[in-house]
Amino acid sequence: MGLVFHLICLFFTLFVLQSYVSSGFHAREHRLLPLVLGLIALNSFYRITYYVTGEAKTLRILTDLLAIHMLYLMIHYVGDFMKFQLKLRTEVILFCSLVLFNSMLIIRAAQRETYQDAFRIALLCYTGILLGLATYVRVKSEVSVWEGHVNDMLYLGMALPGVAMLFRAVTPKAEEFLVPGAFEISCLIVFYLMMTGRLSNVTNIIRENFYNISDIPTFLFDNRMRYRDANASARRWFPEIVGELTDDPQEYPFYTKMMRWSKDPDQDYVVQWKESYCRCQLHPVCSENVVRGYILTLLDITQQKKETVLMEDLKKKYTVVVVTHNMQQAVRVSDDTAFFLVGEMVEFGDTKTIFSYPKDKRTEDYITGRFG
Repeated sequence: MGLVFHLICLFFTLFVLQSYVSSGFHAREHRLLPLVLGLIALNSFYRITYYVTGEAKTLRILTDLLAIHMLYLMIHYVGDFMKFQLKLRTEVILFCSLVLFNSMLIIRAAQRETYQDAFRIALLCYTGILLGLATYVRVKSEVSVWEGHVNDMLYLGMALPGVAMLFRAVTPKAEEFLVPGAFEISCLIVFYLMMTGRLSNVTNIIRENFYNISDIPTFLFDNRMRYRDANASARRWFPEIVGELTDDPQEYPFYTKMMRWSKDPDQDYVVQWKESYCRCQLHPVCSENVVRGYILTLLDITQQKKETVLMEDLKKKYTVVVVTHNMQQAVRVSDDTAFFLVGEMVEFGDTKTIFSYPKDKRTEDYITGRFG
């Protein structure tokens, strides 16, 4: 009976683990969940091996060590999915205590009574920390109704094994059915949340879909300007460029310009590609004040370029007055600029002077975007 029960537990845990891994798009705060599920499956495997081989002592030690490691990992997982960052000092203390308890259990493995005492102490300590941290963070956290429902379900999934471990510390008989049963209920909760989409990272899904369906050609580079990816629009409009981008950036036809550009990404470049004109913009992607990569976007300005060329030709023969709210167009085509505000001409002068050194405070506020 016990062997059949643990076989069912093992197969169900592996099924949930496989479903989680193959579904993808899971939020970063659930990054430790596959490892937790793997340790639960390993615990069932140890129990099955015990039933088949009868090697009680060795498997008992392995199972006990695994229980301590599962509790240690679940403490960190609780902090992840409830978005509670443990302090570095706490992390160090937890890790040192894990090493200490592992050493005590291995050293005292030959002495049954002292071994059981050491295991109970370790079990009670980590179970208390798990239940206490989960309860404290859940009470203190301010989340939306959706996140609160997910956190409540996962809190239940972590609390049940914790309570079962408390019974295990009191009576070893609890590990026969109570502890594995609690773990499988946790797996069932994870499976329910996974099937209902509550573990999905919706933000990443939206970002990826937007990246793929965007009409703006976009290229991704790492911090050494090595090509990583291009969206569908870039592959459709610039197949030759995508084909020329290799793993070695020094083989790019425009490598030198791109390296200079990465030092001054605020500068835009206008390039001609066949009969089209594109404005190239380079956006650094930073994390922890370190540049991790670059996003290169190409904006089609062919129509603007044609209008600019036409107006450049016209103003050679005629005086052209353009009324526009587009300041970039005014900078591109005009020789002199007048700024009007509510019917009043605030300032008039050379275009470069108006946009670089405006005399009137209202002109400066409008140009810098403080209003308008």
